[in-house]
Amino acid sequence: MVGWKDRIGSTVAIKVAAQARIDHVQDAFPGVNRQDMLFGVRKAIAVLGMSAAPAAVLLGSDGKVGSPVVYGVEGIDALVRGIEEAQQAG
Repeated sequence: MVGWKDRIGSTVAIKVAAQARIDHVQDAFPGVNRQDMLFGVRKAIAVLGMSAAPAAVLLGSDGKVGSPVVYGVEGIDALVRGIEEAQQAG
């Protein structure tokens, strides 16, 4: 998580949608802190169709979904790479 945040900078915020206790999330994602987490997101997870964890999706500042849901560290890493490439293309 910390590496992903460092790679995309401050123009894109990464949030962890958590249904677990904060200490369990911090064990799974070292470096994550409370302000990086969203709680009470069960409905949003269902609406987005997330069926497993970890999962990620790009949401625009307007609330629109900007990517398909990706699963696993590899999928999230690919999403972050796509964000990096878009930032570099300017």
